[in-house]
Amino acid sequence: MKKIILLFFICSSSIAQNLTLDNNSEFSYAKFENGYIVTTHAIKYSLKIPLGFSKIDTYNYQPVFNSHPFNVSIATVTSEKIIIMVSAEKVTDSSGILDYSHFKPVRLSGLDFYMKDDCVKLTEEIFEGATDLRYIKENGFDFGSAIYIRHFFKNTTDGTYEYVLNYGELVCDCSDKTIDNRFMRKFNKKLIKNIDLTILK
Repeated sequence: MKKIILLFFICSSSIAQNLTLDNNSEFSYAKFENGYIVTTHAIKYSLKIPLGFSKIDTYNYQPVFNSHPFNVSIATVTSEKIIIMVSAEKVTDSSGILDYSHFKPVRLSGLDFYMKDDCVKLTEEIFEGATDLRYIKENGFDFGSAIYIRHFFKNTTDGTYEYVLNYGELVCDCSDKTIDNRFMRKFNKKLIKNIDLTILK
């Protein structure tokens, strides 16, 4: 399924509709615990928060993607130019539509994921349409004009639950001059340094 994650607009024609926000909701799939971001739904991972990063409170919401309702919890940490957002999600209509096998298979911290990269120019239109992005911005993160973002996807075999790790770095623009080989080498090096992920039994 090709689905927009509201924060970073994964290339898709789908849009999120009927957005319900409720941080006192009956579900919460992500939490901060002893220096880690821990997910508590069917995909239980623990991400060590890198030194020098600041936390933004966990945020729960219920969007609709491609006519399918979701429960979504995000937990976000930021530095001056880097944002790491964990999104723990469940599609709630028993459709089992989650499948990211059309993306590139990779290993991250020794775990299997599918991966996709994007560079996004951050316009007022994007901020107007992305409630979670506005939430992060309103909680102190200055997105600037553009962001280069890498998404790591994991879903359960029944297509009901997913874990998405989004790692982004602010850039001045998305041109080839900016996103060149030198940038990518540095980006990859910092990502490896900042991502320490383990599976919880």
